[in-house]
Amino acid sequence: MRKKKKVNANETYMQTVMRRFRAHHLAKISLVILVVVGLAALFAPVVAPYDPDAISSKPRLFLGLTFSSMTASTRFTLAFSQSTRVL
Repeated sequence: MRKKKKVNANETYMQTVMRRFRAHHLAKISLVILVVVGLAALFAPVVAPYDPDAISSKPRLFLGLTFSSMTASTRFTLAFSQSTRVL
């Protein structure tokens, strides 16, 4: 069972909220995650300065591979995995 803490009658609403927040570990973890996501959104132009809609003149697949640099088995694997995703 959870121990009940004594409530101070002179405690303001904000003090009660902060006391309960400090005791709740999941709330602290959630706040950290929200702050990290917020900072990532705020600094997104700095982290990824490239235009997401820009078209490259050289077609690339993944990991910097070009279609001409792959073997036939790799081409088949990629084509097969792409066709099964449609299904």
